[in-house]
Amino acid sequence: MNLHRLVICCLQAILCFSLSAKTVTYTVTSKTTVLADGDEPVGSFAEYSQTGTTGQRGQMTTGNLTSLILNGFQDLRLCRITLVMRSNKSAGAGSLEVRAGEDVLWKISPAAFSDEEWAGRYTTDWTTITCTLPEPYTVPSAQPLSITIAATVNSLYIQSYTIEYKELPIQSFTIDFRTHTDTVLSSLTEEFPGAGVVLRDFDYTDDVWHFVGWRVDPLVEETESVTSLLLSGTKYFPDENTVLHAVYADGIPLPENLIQDTLHESGYYTMADARYSCIATSAVNADGRLHTKPILLEHSELYSFRCSDIPQNAVYYIDFDPHDSTASVTHVASGRPIGYNPSRHILQRRDTTWRYSVLPNHTVQFFFDDNNITYSLRAITGTNLATIDSLWYHADTSIPTGSENILFRVDEYLEPLAINYTSYPQGLDALPQTEVLPLVITSEGIFNPQGVWFSIYNMQGNRICATNRQTLSFAEEPLSCLIPGIYILYSENYSRCFLLP
Repeated sequence: MNLHRLVICCLQAILCFSLSAKTVTYTVTSKTTVLADGDEPVGSFAEYSQTGTTGQRGQMTTGNLTSLILNGFQDLRLCRITLVMRSNKSAGAGSLEVRAGEDVLWKISPAAFSDEEWAGRYTTDWTTITCTLPEPYTVPSAQPLSITIAATVNSLYIQSYTIEYKELPIQSFTIDFRTHTDTVLSSLTEEFPGAGVVLRDFDYTDDVWHFVGWRVDPLVEETESVTSLLLSGTKYFPDENTVLHAVYADGIPLPENLIQDTLHESGYYTMADARYSCIATSAVNADGRLHTKPILLEHSELYSFRCSDIPQNAVYYIDFDPHDSTASVTHVASGRPIGYNPSRHILQRRDTTWRYSVLPNHTVQFFFDDNNITYSLRAITGTNLATIDSLWYHADTSIPTGSENILFRVDEYLEPLAINYTSYPQGLDALPQTEVLPLVITSEGIFNPQGVWFSIYNMQGNRICATNRQTLSFAEEPLSCLIPGIYILYSENYSRCFLLP
């Protein structure tokens, strides 16, 4: 074995290991203290406090708050913040703000604990609430990190805070871009350690494939799904000298942002309300209402919201008749109509025709009249203390607000076209042999498309196996018995270290 290669690999592995994410957890132990566990940054210290003269440790009653101030986190890169919290059995609401100096990293405006921004339900079980930062945030020098939680309705409780972070690298890293085509892109190096690199764009389109992004591990075989896709123009923070591989698709993925519909033609829709930031999610229930789910709406010229999938129970078929401005609404999952009782002024499972009106901001009012009073299909909260935190769609007297139902057309999302992805749009055989990596390490195992002989060693230099298998899974023998740690992969023309978590 080439000792020089092993030494280089070991140094790379030690550097990569030192830059891996660390976590520290602060558990509330009294009304004025927390106990740190894990990788607490050297020289850091925590200050915890809670207002209010009643309640348990970590409890926030209405109008009171808890505060955790972390000093000594400067020049660390924050990756994730996780809170362990709970509410009371059927109530609890509040707000959250995480700051580093003047920068707000995470904010929840006053909302019920049952909202998706919090836990999505009221619960007395300890529940994790996590914020993963879109990119690692470097805490400015001499700035404290503060986490403030305030209760606005009933009580909220905090048990612990977990901070995941990385130390800043001591050197600048270089990113190489492999297109796996005849085009060669130049590498990019960070301007200074920890600065990150804005990923290159690549204008590639042929009769089948087009470029969609980059990935640390190449897609050796075609697949219908892709994870960990890095988009051009975004900033990437490498923890070592890194090779990124182009990813190509044979179709256009549907955008994750749904954009407000402005045509109002018959079709499949999700129906949202801007006043309460929710969507309707059911057929008419026994109480003459539609259930709702909170969403995060954005607004510029049109409304939009980010969706990972469209819940089937939130889809409605709306049959518009523009000639007389009438429409019928049907809940798709149940096949039941969304109608109304004109005398009782409630929703019911009967096929009735709504009148509709399009407002200047493209929102749509569905309504009917009774005794010169207009009733609209709209979201509204309960009217007493027992129901004030509840939110439904039902027939309610119309109050002009300038904004009614926001409709998002979702026909294409119900049966999306299958899209294939690959890193080799021209095929493996069409590329020069030097362009194909001999060995690829992923989270699942080791891929050896050329069938070269390679060996795996532990850090003591003991050989664990030697093989030329094209696929070697970490979940199968001989690798399934390995304990977590750093290992060395070696072949005649390729060697590197990898960390087995």
